[in-house]
Amino acid sequence: MAAPILTVVLAAASLQWGATPVSKVELEAPGYHAPHRLRHVFGVPEGSALSRSEIRSGVQALLATGVVEDVVVTVEEGRDGAVIRVRVQPASRVQSVDIVGLPSSETKRVRAALGLVTEAPLWVPAFEAALERARQGMVENGYPDARLSPDLRFDVQNGVVAVTVGGELGTPQTFKLLEAPGLPLQLKPAELLALCRLGAGQRLTTANLEGARRRLAAYLRREGYWEAEVASPTVSGGADGATVELEAHAGPHYELELRGLKRTKSLEQQALPFLRGEETFNEAAVDVVAERVRMFLQQDGRLLAKVQGEVVQKGNDRVLRLQVDPGDRTPIIAVRFPGLHSLPEKELRQRVGARTGRFWRWGGEPVDGETLEADASSVLAMLRSAGFADARVDAPRIVPSGDGVAIEFPVEEGVRTLVRAVTVEGVPADVKPPELQVVKGGPWSQGAEEQAATLIEAAITNAGYPDARVNGSHTCEEHSCSVTFVAQPGERAVVGRIVVAGLAQTSPRVVETVAGLEPGEVAGPEAQLAAQRRLLALGIFQGVSIEPIPDQDSGGRRGLVIDLTEGPTGAYAFGLGYDTERKIQVSLSWSELNLFGTGRSLTFDSRISRLESRLQLTYLEPQNLGLLGFPTSISVYRTQQVFTSFQVTQRGFLATFGDQLKRPWRPLLRFNYQIVENNAPDEVLSDLERSQKNLHIASLTPSLTWDTRNDILVPTSGSYASVEWQHAFKLIKGDAEFDLLNLSFSTYQPVAGGVLAFSLRGGAIGPRNPKPDQPDNLQVPVNVRFYAGGRATHRAFPIDLLGIPNETLGCTTLPDMTCKEPVSVVAVGGSGQLITNLEWRFPIFSVLGGTMFVDGGNVWPAWRAIRVGQMRWGGGIGLRVDTPVGPIRLEYGWKFKPETYLFKNPEGPPSLVRESPGELFFSFGNAF
Repeated sequence: MAAPILTVVLAAASLQWGATPVSKVELEAPGYHAPHRLRHVFGVPEGSALSRSEIRSGVQALLATGVVEDVVVTVEEGRDGAVIRVRVQPASRVQSVDIVGLPSSETKRVRAALGLVTEAPLWVPAFEAALERARQGMVENGYPDARLSPDLRFDVQNGVVAVTVGGELGTPQTFKLLEAPGLPLQLKPAELLALCRLGAGQRLTTANLEGARRRLAAYLRREGYWEAEVASPTVSGGADGATVELEAHAGPHYELELRGLKRTKSLEQQALPFLRGEETFNEAAVDVVAERVRMFLQQDGRLLAKVQGEVVQKGNDRVLRLQVDPGDRTPIIAVRFPGLHSLPEKELRQRVGARTGRFWRWGGEPVDGETLEADASSVLAMLRSAGFADARVDAPRIVPSGDGVAIEFPVEEGVRTLVRAVTVEGVPADVKPPELQVVKGGPWSQGAEEQAATLIEAAITNAGYPDARVNGSHTCEEHSCSVTFVAQPGERAVVGRIVVAGLAQTSPRVVETVAGLEPGEVAGPEAQLAAQRRLLALGIFQGVSIEPIPDQDSGGRRGLVIDLTEGPTGAYAFGLGYDTERKIQVSLSWSELNLFGTGRSLTFDSRISRLESRLQLTYLEPQNLGLLGFPTSISVYRTQQVFTSFQVTQRGFLATFGDQLKRPWRPLLRFNYQIVENNAPDEVLSDLERSQKNLHIASLTPSLTWDTRNDILVPTSGSYASVEWQHAFKLIKGDAEFDLLNLSFSTYQPVAGGVLAFSLRGGAIGPRNPKPDQPDNLQVPVNVRFYAGGRATHRAFPIDLLGIPNETLGCTTLPDMTCKEPVSVVAVGGSGQLITNLEWRFPIFSVLGGTMFVDGGNVWPAWRAIRVGQMRWGGGIGLRVDTPVGPIRLEYGWKFKPETYLFKNPEGPPSLVRESPGELFFSFGNAF
C-alpha cells in the first residue's frame, strides 16, 4: 500500500488552527460505492474548530479501513470558515475472479491459495505474494515448470477490478527409478517400490516423496533398526523420468526381550511406539521407555508395577531387555497427606485427580506417575496459597495397604505467613476496587500478591486507563507481611473513531450495532472482549480482532479498528436417527445466517418420524439487532403429532422476544397463534373442540430461566430452573381461554467419579370460567394437556401412558369388539402433573458409561387433585455411550408396583388391564 499523502493548502492567512470553525467537509472517492461511509470514518464534524490532529486522525482512520490506498486533504478558506476537501483513492474491489488454462482440481487449489473474495479490496502486493504461493503449490504437486500469469483489468470509474489468472502446468515430473543407498536389508526392486508406494510414470509430488521417505524409515524401525533415519529425497533426471534417491542411515539392529509381560498391540501403541516404526529409539532413553511401560500398567490399574530396562550386546545386535513385575490390579483404598496439620484433607482431595476405588471407577482419569506428579504440584500450590510459603511436597508414594494401595503425598508445611496490613495507593477515585485474596489477617503468598496486583491493574485498565501499571511489594517479619500496591494509572482515555474493516458482504452498521462500542465512552479490555464475543456469536465471522488505529495508541482519545474475517454463512444439515419411541427419524435443515448482509438469519427445519412431523421456517434478528433492541424471532410452522389413539395437527405463527442463549438468567416472551385439528374421540375432546373442527388458540407466554450448567448437552455440574406461564385469550378467531403453569428444576453434582442428577417438574392448567360438572382436563384442548411416560419423563411406563385410569387414561376397543378384552389403553391427558427423577451417571470404560435411576410421578385430571401418595414409582439401569453432542442410551425401567385395574364400560362389564412389568428404551440425549 502506498504511503498516505496529507496536503494542506491555506488560502488565506486569516485561517487560524484551533480557532477557525470548519464550515464544510467534502469527500471524494471516485468509484467507491459508499462514500458516505468514508465520510463517517473521517469523522471531522462541521462546526468544530479546525485542528491538525483531528485531520491527521481522520486520515489514519481512513487508511485503517483497508479499502483506501491514498488520501489528499486540502484546507481552504470559505465564506463561513474553513472548507476541508478530502480526496480518497480507494483500493479497487474485486469484481470477478477467473482461472483459465488449468484442470478443475488445480483451478480449485489456485483459487483457494489466492483467497480473493468478490467485493473485497484488491491489494496488489498481497495478490502477487498469494500468486507465488499458488505457483509453488503447483510445483509441489509435481509440475516444476508451472506458470501463473495474472491479468488485472481495472475499471477506475466504478472502482472495480476483474482478475484473470492464466495457468500453464508444463510437463509433469514423473517417476522412473528408485535408489536407496545405505539400506541394510536386501529388497527386490518391486518390493522397495511397493513399500514406498511409487510406480513408473507416477507424478512426483512433495507429498508422495515425503510419504515414501517416512514409509521407508518406518519399515526399517519395524525390522529392528530402531534408530533408522532416511534423508530427504533427492530428485534428478530428465524428460523421460526422474530418479529418486532415499539415503538410509539404519544404525544398529535391536531386539526386544520382554520378561514378565505379554507383548500386545496396545502396549506397542502407548509405550513402545518405535516397534511400530512411529518414532526412533535412543539407547540413552532406556529409563524413559521403562517409565512408559510402568505408566501403561498403572493406567490399567496395576499401580505397584515395577519395570527395569537395560540395553545389552548380543553378537552384532543390541537387545533391549525389559524386566517387568506387573503386579495385580489394586484398588486405591485411601488418598493421604502425611505431615498435613493445618488444612482439611477433604479440601486437598478435591485438588487431586487420584480417587479411591477400582481403576475403572477413577472418574475416567488415569492414575500413573505423571498424573501423581501433577497432583503433587496442585497440593503444593494450595499450601502456598494458604500461607505456607516454605511448604514442600515430596514425590508421591504408592503404598500397599490391606487389599489395595494408598496414595500418599508427603507434606512439610513449614510456618504459616499471614498478612499484617494491606495498602493500596494511586488508584483513581472513579475506579471500583476489586475484591482481593490478600486481606488483613489472611494468608500471604507470593502468588496471591501477584494475582492481586494483576486484578487491581485490570480494574484500572477497564475503567479507562489503558496504560495503567501496578506494582506489589511486601515487607515481612516474624511470619507476617505488610503488602503495598502502588498504582500508576497514566492518562485516562476514551474511544475516538471506530473503524470497521474486512467486510465484503456484511453491512458495517451490523458490526457497529452489535459491538456496542461508542466514541467518547470508555472501552477497556473487558468491553472489547465482550464486543468480540458478541460479534463471533452471530456465526457469520471466522475471526474478530479489535486493535488501536495505527499511531492512535496514546493520548486521551484512541481510535479502534474492528477487523473482521467473514466466513461462510449458508449451511445444510441432514440427520438420520432411531429410538424405540419415534423409530426412524429423518431431519433436514437449511440456514442462511447473514441475510442480504444484515446479520439476520433465515432457517428452515424439518423432521419426520413415526410420532411427529414438523416443518418450520424461522426468521431471527439476533442480539440487539432485534425489535426494541433485543433478539427477536418469528416462525411459521406445521406439526403433526401422533398420540395413542388420535392425531393432532397444528399450524401457526410464533414470535419470541429475548435472547434464547443468555445465561444464567434468561427472560423470554412468546406470542403464539395456532390452528389445531385433531381426530380424537368425542369422550376425550373438550366442548370447544367438539363444536369447532379447527380450533384457534392465541396465547402469550412469559418465562424466566436460571441456567448454570457447565454443558447444556452433557452437564456434569450446575443447575437449571425455569418458570413458564401460558395465558390463552380470545383474539381474532381464537376462543380458547386457559392458563398453564410449568415449573422445572434440575441439578447436577459430581459424585463418586460420576454425576448425580436430580429433576423435579410440575405443571398446572386451569380453564377460565370452569364448569363444575366436568374435570379440568376435559375443558382444555387436547394439545395443551400434560402427558407423561417414556424416555424423557418416566421410564417405567410407555410413552404418554402414565396416568390415572378412567381420569387421565382411557381405553379403546379393537374393531368390532366390546370394551372387554383385548383393549388398548389410551392417553386422555391431564391438567396437573408432577414428575421427579434421580439418576446416577457413571463411567465404565472410555466412552462407555452406565446409569441407575429412580423415576416417580403421575398425571391428574386437575392440579388441585395432585396427591403425592398417588405418584407411581419405578427404577432402572442402563448403558450409555458418550458423544460430544449427548449420550446414546439403552435403558430398562421397571415398575415398583405393577397394577391391575378396571376401565369403566357403559356397554358391558368393565375391562381388566394388567400393566407390563417395565419398558425398554433406546434413545439419544439425556432424559433431563
